[in-house]
Formats: sequence, C-alpha cells, structure tokens
Amino acid sequence: MKFSIQEDNFHFNGNKVFLNSGEIHYFRIKRELWDKHLEAAKEAGLTTVSTYVPWAWHEPEESVFDFDGSRCPERDLEGWLQRCQALGLTCIVKPGPFILAEFRGAGLPDWFLEQYRDKVRMRNPAGGIIQSDGVSLFNPKFLEKVTLWYDQVMPFISERELSAGGPVIMMQICNEIGVFSWLTHEADYGNAVKDRFISYVSDKFASIKEVNSLWGTDYKDFAQVELPPGSKIPYASKGDRGRDYEWHCFWRTCYGDYLRMLTRMAREQGVHVPLYHNLPGWIYGNGYEFPVNITMYEDLFDQKSEIIFGVDHIPEFVSYRNMHDDRIINDITFAMQGNKPLFAAELQCGSREYHVVPNPREMELFYKASIANGLTGWNYYMFSQGRNPARKGYSGGTFYWFNPLTAEGDRTRAYPLIKRMSKLIKTSESLIVEAKRKAEVCVLFYPSYYATELERPFNEAGELQFAASAIRRPAYFDGLLKVLQVLNIDYDMVDLKKASPDTLLKYKQVWVFSTDEMNARDQQTIVDYTKAGGNSVLFPYLPDREMSQQSCTIIRDALSISPSGRETIDSPLIDLYDLKDIKCANPQIIYSEESLKGAEVIARTLKGSACGFTKTLGKGSMVHLGTWMGFDTEGHKPAYEAILK
Repeated sequence: MKFSIQEDNFHFNGNKVFLNSGEIHYFRIKRELWDKHLEAAKEAGLTTVSTYVPWAWHEPEESVFDFDGSRCPERDLEGWLQRCQALGLTCIVKPGPFILAEFRGAGLPDWFLEQYRDKVRMRNPAGGIIQSDGVSLFNPKFLEKVTLWYDQVMPFISERELSAGGPVIMMQICNEIGVFSWLTHEADYGNAVKDRFISYVSDKFASIKEVNSLWGTDYKDFAQVELPPGSKIPYASKGDRGRDYEWHCFWRTCYGDYLRMLTRMAREQGVHVPLYHNLPGWIYGNGYEFPVNITMYEDLFDQKSEIIFGVDHIPEFVSYRNMHDDRIINDITFAMQGNKPLFAAELQCGSREYHVVPNPREMELFYKASIANGLTGWNYYMFSQGRNPARKGYSGGTFYWFNPLTAEGDRTRAYPLIKRMSKLIKTSESLIVEAKRKAEVCVLFYPSYYATELERPFNEAGELQFAASAIRRPAYFDGLLKVLQVLNIDYDMVDLKKASPDTLLKYKQVWVFSTDEMNARDQQTIVDYTKAGGNSVLFPYLPDREMSQQSCTIIRDALSISPSGRETIDSPLIDLYDLKDIKCANPQIIYSEESLKGAEVIARTLKGSACGFTKTLGKGSMVHLGTWMGFDTEGHKPAYEAILK
C-alpha cells in the first residue's frame, strides 16, 4: 500500500482520494476508551485519524522517554497506532517540537523550559523576555534538545509508516511557528538574530552604499547595520519603512530555513511519508488575517520545499459575514503554494470557546461549501473531546466542547453530520478530486501587502496615500473578493509575484488591488499583460514606489498619466459610469482633464473631479479607479457589475 501526494491531489494505492480524517488525542482520553473512540470514527466513515505527539508528554523527564505506556497508559503511542491499524484506520502524526494545541508550553517539556527559559525565550528590543510560548528558533540549546527528541521519535514513526507495514501516512513538521510573532506583534531580537539579519542584508544588497541610499542611514560597513525598532515605534521616514519591509522578508527566510532544517532531520532519521505544516488565520470567526500567516512562509512554497501547507477553517458562527472567507483562504493558499493539495488540517468540528456553540446544520453548509471551494482533504478538529492530563491543559481540565464524541466516547448531536458527510464524500469522491475551476476573471494576490505581522504605526513620515494594511480588509477581502462570490463570478486567484503576462492572458479580465507600493517586476507584469491584449482593473492607486520605497512609476509611465491631487470629504460618493451616488472611501485620487486626453473618464467625485478612467494600452485596456468601494451597500453590486462588463 502507498499514500502519496501528486500535484494537487492525495493518492492512495494509485488512486486520487479525498483525505477524510478526524482529530483524536490519545493522551487526552483514558486508555480503556481508545477503542470506543476509534470504533465510532470508523462507523462515522472516517478513513484516517490525526493526533499530536507531544514532546512534553513522551519525555516527562530529561532523557526519559515513554512510547509504550510503561510509565502511564495514555503514553502508549505504540498501542494507539496498533489499535488504529487493527480497525482499518490510517494515521497522521504531529510530533512538533511545537504542537500548541492548548497544551501548556505549546508542547515543550516543563523540564526544558525550567532549565533553559532565560537562554531560549524570544527577546524584545530592550532585551526583555517576550510573553509568548515561542523560543528563538536557532538557539543552540533548543536545537540540541530538539535533535535528541527527533532521535527518539522519528525512528519510531519511520518504523510504523504505511510502507513499513504500519498505519502512518503523513506527518506534520512542527506547527504554526509564525503564530508567536503574529499574536504578540513582536519579533525576536535575541540570540544572534542581529548576526543573521546582517548576513541576510549583505547577501541581498551589492554594497553598504546601496543600503544607506535606501534606508537613509550612514553605515560604514554591513557590520554596523542595526535592527529596526520594536512594533510600537512609528515610522520615521520612507527609508525607515523600507528597512522594516526587509525585516519582514528576513523573517520569511528564517522560517524557511527552520522548517527545511527539521525536514532534513526527519528524512535523515528514515521518515518517508509526506510532510505538512499548519497555517492559522481565522480570528473571532473571520479569516481576513489568514493572508498574513501564509505570507510568513513565502520562502517555502513551490519548489523551495516539499512541505504542503494545511489551512485552519474555524468560522465559529457561520453567517453571511464570513461564508466567503473559506473560498478566499483556499484560493490564496493555492495561489501561493503552487500545485499541491488543498487540505484543511483543522476543520472546525466542535469549539475551543465555550461560548461558541456550533450548529450542525450551519456546519453542514460550511463543509459542503468548503468542498465546492476546492478542498481535497480535511481533518475534523476535534472529532473527539478530551480531558487534559493534570497540569498540562492551557485552559484547564477540558479540551474542546460540542464535539461529535465526548471525552467518554458518547455520541452527540454533531455525530450524525460526520456520517452524512462521509457518505457524500464516498459517493462523490471522483467528482470532488477531479473538479477543476473554469474562470474568465482573475484576481491578483500580492503577498507584500500582507508582510505586516511586525508593522509599526503609520504617520505622515511614511508619505503614503494608502497603507495596504489599513484598507485591505474592507477594500479587498470583504470588498472585491466577497462581491465576486455574491455575484457568482467564477474567478481564479494568482500570486502577482509569480505571475507572467502569458499566464494572465488566458483571462478576459484581471483585477489588481494596488496601493502606493509595488515592485518594478510586478508593475511591469501588469503593463505587459495589458499591452498584449489583456483587460486590467486597478484600484485604488497607481503605485509610485517599490516596497523598498525606491521610486518606481512603470504603470504611470505606460499610461502617461499621474494623479493631480486628492479630495477628502465627509461621506464621500462617486458617480461611476451611469450610476449615481456610489459610496466610496477617502481619499479620492483625482486626475486633471488635460492628463486624461486619450482616456475615457468613468468616475467623478462629488466636486466633479475625475477619479477614474479607462485607457487603451497597447492591444488591451486598463480601468483605474482612484478610490475603493468595499461592499456594504445595495449600490455596490451594480457598480462592480458595471466594471466587470
């Protein structure tokens, strides 16, 4: 038997399959109840069960390992895997080192944190310990202990893989490492981070003179390069913002290096199964922060690593406010990671918050929508409730609520839903895994606009008309992308940084969310696509600089058009085509009539100034709107429809 990943599908014994998994934590369930949970999973139609393998649980004392339950029955990982296999269930294992999982210490052993806390914890610019479960990823002591953990757990997993006659088909390589900086809005400033940053800068830039020119500094050599200030310090200049962008890019290389290192360690210990890493992003029932998390792994996509990236789908309360989010998350994941399966590594099934009570009928709608929106595998999180071992639960004794199974294995009103979904998958599996989208419209995703987990406060020193982080949710995520779904417009999403004019020419129309900043290569892609016969829609600004803040006006130069000013008024409205009083946002970027010769004005402000136009560019045309509309009034639907037509 063989389980593999080939392009955008999971394969089992040569056939494309939908990976139908549920999360059950053996260490949170009494040993004598394991069979009851696994038999219920089998009856519900699941083919696979997933579990964390906590480092803290299996090495309770330094150098004392327990995988057979000799010290505690619920540590019998060997017995757990045997019972899964006996019942015909395959397994996904997640051995960390980080697991998070509402486990105290995120899965790192207490003895390790007690002995080495001051050495390994993340540090702020002042040298203080950041209040987070994160550690410095390349700290020698951390890596030393991780290596010893891997020396034990990886051979154990390797010997129980499907190819070795066991049940293990896939493994998670660490878990959500970017979450620590995302939640605390802090980077690690300790443990030789400065040396790594200097090395990154010296590799990227030809000379210190180039760095000084971009950042407004006066370093004599690369050794003098300083780290950016902490996240509470406003930007002092355009150059300061340019340095900050490089700080974000640097961390993307760190995450890439760390996960590639763990991958290499696992492979050297004989692990052959496919590997994945998990991406968080839903926050309070909305997914608009997910793009920040996925861009943090930009150095691992396509051919840069073998890892696939599983998404979290946690809508909490399904409603009109968030039903579009899972489609967007799927689209961004596919655009960024390339031709790999779309896998919901944590698909809401139950609740982490006691006040969030999922309705099975609502969740059924969400599950079906997730399939329609491209998923080819999922893992119900959590299929079974659990009870935390003493002193191990981040939120006390109980782990998750309102699951299909209670911790005692009793079935709840959520259980029949899993059985129905399994029947749907079984009868429609070939349709699901073979389905392809056919779209004439493309929306570009620009990862640089989401490199903001460490972004500092804006002020006038940045000289921006539009800060992407301030408007990307209402203008793009909950604006353009939501209305396209409401209008039932089938669109593809493409990563602009990887797009070429040729790949875009298969679409009749390409939408570009664009602010002041866009790199030269990416501006040129849009121009070349349009000149070659494409139809582009760009809003709300014609960029005038690269992300480094170096001047770049390729799109403006191609159009021979630049803004003449801006208008900011209370309750702004525009007239768009023949539509009147369309709600928009401040500021409205305006253009002189003289500069628009050869273009058609399509939008005007309340003062009558031109703020939108269409202009022929080569064989194609560009529509530009110098403001954004969002999607929160009845008038917005016909406004978007007018541009689409």
